[in-house]
Amino acid sequence: MLLLPAKHGDVILGGKESAVVVFDLGNNLSMLRLQKIMANHVQSSLGRSSEPFPVATVNSIVRCSLEHLHVVRPQTSVSLLATLTNLHLHLFNTASHVSANRSVGSIIVHSVDAFLWQDRLDDAEDQASDTGFVQKTSLISSRFRDLVAHLRRLQTDFSCLIIATSSALSTTAYTRIDGQMVPVLRSHVPNVWRNFVTVRLIVQRDTVRKFPLGISVEEAVAEASQRREAIDKSVFSARLDWSESDDWREETRAALRAMEGVGKIIFKITASGVLVEMDD
Repeated sequence: MLLLPAKHGDVILGGKESAVVVFDLGNNLSMLRLQKIMANHVQSSLGRSSEPFPVATVNSIVRCSLEHLHVVRPQTSVSLLATLTNLHLHLFNTASHVSANRSVGSIIVHSVDAFLWQDRLDDAEDQASDTGFVQKTSLISSRFRDLVAHLRRLQTDFSCLIIATSSALSTTAYTRIDGQMVPVLRSHVPNVWRNFVTVRLIVQRDTVRKFPLGISVEEAVAEASQRREAIDKSVFSARLDWSESDDWREETRAALRAMEGVGKIIFKITASGVLVEMDD
């Protein structure tokens, strides 16, 4: 939506006509998938108009919008920081792209913890070679402090939204929300990053029952189609989490607790895009 135009002719598309920078650290961004989702959205919007639009028109809108998507794939945390340092030079260089007349809608860092383990290994090896034993490292915190500093500067300079993803690798505790016990997930990223985050969403997929212990190969094959159907029908959820933040006012938390599902959003990921389940 950030990339698409606000309208095409008299048809409202709902886009923001912005430029977007994506740091695809996990190398997971599928341009074909993104293009298909954008095309489906444009087609559905144009489909509500009185006149039909040819496929070429839809493809042209999507292609022109994607020209304002800047994808960067650094291979190390050092190259990530170097790219962030010089990002403004690229964005202000009107000869290198066509987004000079657009505002930066968002800077997205996908898999912010992608280099965490490599950095830990590098730091441990350095410590071991210097002292003969491994001490508590400071390299991780130092690089995440630099990362936060760069993102804060870019956010101030471009007045843009910072979106980041990371993996929750451990469950430290459970809390009761809306009558249900919900895991409190904690990432392995340093505190300096967690303190930087203002709104945290936990996204997870409904669990599909595993094959029971002792099941035979024949029984597993017989249940395979049913399990695949269950997986295809399973839904995802996103819920707000304030367990690691003290900045949320109590009245805000109370308002969320009073909402049905405590602000939890249920959605499905389909071939055409993301479908949010709405209450009847």
